[in-house]
Amino acid sequence: MRRLIEPEVARLASMRVTPEYARQLKDALEAEKLLTSSALEEVERKTTIHFILAEMCGNRFLEALVRSVVGLSKKVVEMIDTDPRHLHPEGMNVPVVEAVLSGDPERAAREMEKHAIEFGANLI
Repeated sequence: MRRLIEPEVARLASMRVTPEYARQLKDALEAEKLLTSSALEEVERKTTIHFILAEMCGNRFLEALVRSVVGLSKKVVEMIDTDPRHLHPEGMNVPVVEAVLSGDPERAAREMEKHAIEFGANLI
């Protein structure tokens, strides 16, 4: 589901970049670099960007789908009790954010699709 939904979300978000959204995305990337005290905190930090992009896309239906699907992904990560840094290594969101901030919808969609594929492969 994420591979289908999130590239379109990133594509739409890249067309709606504002200074405030750009700041939120950059702040979320910086927060991902901080040491965490728990796996749950690590997962929370890594999903923030997905929620910002979902809001940015301007489509409330897609936003609700992302919140639901990413929420389910978080539950799977909690259930398998693995190191979230393996599933979602530091810097994994950088190409997506850079593509969105560049305002290039097709690049943003491609980078998000790559991200979804890599995350899915790490989950297996």
